[in-house]
Amino acid sequence: MIMKLLKWSAMVAMAVLAAGGFSACDDDNDNPNPIQPGAGDELTFNVSDVFEKGAPKGIGDMNIQTDSEGRVTGMVDNTSGETVKFVRLDKNSDLARDFDLIMLIKEGNETEELRLRLNKSGYVEYCQEKDVDGDMDEWSFEYNSHGQMSKMTRTEGAKEVYEIKYDGNRNITEVVVTSDELHEGGTNVIDYGAAPIANLGNLMLFDECFGIDLDEMEYAYYAGILGRSTASLPISKVFTGDIPAQGDETDTLTWTFNDGGFPTNLIVTEKSQWGEMETDRFSFRW
Repeated sequence: MIMKLLKWSAMVAMAVLAAGGFSACDDDNDNPNPIQPGAGDELTFNVSDVFEKGAPKGIGDMNIQTDSEGRVTGMVDNTSGETVKFVRLDKNSDLARDFDLIMLIKEGNETEELRLRLNKSGYVEYCQEKDVDGDMDEWSFEYNSHGQMSKMTRTEGAKEVYEIKYDGNRNITEVVVTSDELHEGGTNVIDYGAAPIANLGNLMLFDECFGIDLDEMEYAYYAGILGRSTASLPISKVFTGDIPAQGDETDTLTWTFNDGGFPTNLIVTEKSQWGEMETDRFSFRW
């Protein structure tokens, strides 16, 4: 199973592929979402729709691979050797009746296969993954009129629902989590400060910044198929559980930027309701 995203300490960085439409690797056609016959053919992604100034070149140990036109073709982790690719489905296959493409996450001898179905805007509305034991994990997504994720439902044993609320500036202000499992529900309140920081790189660290636990599906945001980013970068996240002594937590997010205003580092300082402290570090290359 993939380690928690992007952390420098024993972690796999986020797999980044980016945005809008995608095309076959050997095809220069820039039309949105030209899914064509040919099972197994790898796809590239046009980054311009979600990443207005281009996708990051790397996150942590993960290098983001692009072609000569700046389209993302895949990614590889220099430390673990993990790779992420997207492949098209043969239109005559049984899977093609329900899905549009497959995301392959490979590390060593293990390969995870996630089947993705897109909506009319080219964003994932449903994903299905079956493990070697036959167990099924599922994700469903909804989006607002600005193309931002507004709801995520996932089943990995228990069912979890994330309701995502925005303000008039297109920033996430609250994420309400409900779960079938005891001690898992609660509310994340997000703050951007008196002078919000522009999200020039269109970054979205769903779990660390907003409390939205996507697991492997976080890769798909950087493929441009999980909607658009917030307008600003958050500076804090406060989680309050539904029941007492659940493990309330306050996270302080400290960003470092290059001369162009793009984030180069993020330090997340987590403080539990019992005063315990933990620090996570993230790096970005442009």
